[in-house]
Amino acid sequence: MDLSLAVAANTNTPPNQLQKMAETAIEMLKRRFPGINLIGLDEQLKQSLPESIICLAIAQNPNTSPETLLRLAWVFPLQVLYSPVMPLLLLEEEDFLYRLYQYCPDVLRLERLPNFVLNWAANHHNATLRVNLANSWYTSQVLLERLSRDSSVLVRCAVAANPNTPLHCVETLSQDQSVQVRRAIFRQRLLPDFLARFAKDKSYQVRQDVASHSNTPIYCLEQLAADANSSVRASVANNLRTPILWVRRLAHDVATRVRIQVLRRRGLPSDILEMLAQDHHEDVRAVAAANPAISVELLEKLSRDRYPHVCAAVASNSKTPISILNTLAQRQHHRICAALAGNPNASPDILRHLSQHKSSWVRAEVAKNLKTDLDILQSLSHDQDHTVRYYAQHSLSEKQKK
Repeated sequence: MDLSLAVAANTNTPPNQLQKMAETAIEMLKRRFPGINLIGLDEQLKQSLPESIICLAIAQNPNTSPETLLRLAWVFPLQVLYSPVMPLLLLEEEDFLYRLYQYCPDVLRLERLPNFVLNWAANHHNATLRVNLANSWYTSQVLLERLSRDSSVLVRCAVAANPNTPLHCVETLSQDQSVQVRRAIFRQRLLPDFLARFAKDKSYQVRQDVASHSNTPIYCLEQLAADANSSVRASVANNLRTPILWVRRLAHDVATRVRIQVLRRRGLPSDILEMLAQDHHEDVRAVAAANPAISVELLEKLSRDRYPHVCAAVASNSKTPISILNTLAQRQHHRICAALAGNPNASPDILRHLSQHKSSWVRAEVAKNLKTDLDILQSLSHDQDHTVRYYAQHSLSEKQKK
């Protein structure tokens, strides 16, 4: 195939020859950059390559067919859209832009799109196009303002989440009837004044978003700590900006989920952890038992809990002493034994003992553990359970690499 620039630029070159030249050039680019999205390549690099120069010449040739332009748009969408043949082509092929969008969906997220493309997408009956346009960081504030009044909730959500949306549009969208739109605003780094307004929103989901936000004023968090909805209070409990005084109050909350979120805070004071480790609800005790900061004394106590999932949390804790792990190894409950087999501190003797467990879940956890002795892994590689065999063979392979 002759890929000379003169042939590509010649207006007398037949369309079918231009198509074959374009296909050959694109294939050469694919081989040059295997597995890479060519649209995302550096423009200067892309345009300096011989194959690219041929493609660009073909895109400018008035003899190039619409199908060839679509193929070229996969690599050079902007150059195709700015081609001098485009105005006449759009008169003859009214659906060309939509076909190009289907062929190259990311085109609406590109920088420096021609105005006729932007206006076409902003007025298109298909909301998906308008959403993509509203999502783009390169969409102008004028267009974002227009799209903020769109009839589609999804489009308004995209505008609300776009960091380039004008502030007065964000203020309008903060009063939107759709909870989805109001919640979409939280994808931005909001100012405290905005968050304070949302703290009184009628939707608990919006208030929950405020309670989780890293920029929420302290006085709002204190207000939300007394919210009627437990999901909101749980988010306050997990927010690192929440004053420790309110964390202590939430540690006594009537809702189990709130007390659990208190336990999941980083740097939780030891006295709160100790108190919740003795909570009346087993799920709270289980979360406390999994906390690496918990004391050995409490781990010892929780290892004797009457609920298996609490003991399993102790068994999985990397800080649990080997003496407690040895005691738990005598328990036959599959949940406790599976957690124990997955503990990185489980001794080879414990793993050998658990490799005989009747539960395939437990044996699979033993097979995953790289501390398991070689002879045990070889035995488990012939286990009757497919999953156990798979993990045993994988661990054997990993050991051989070492």
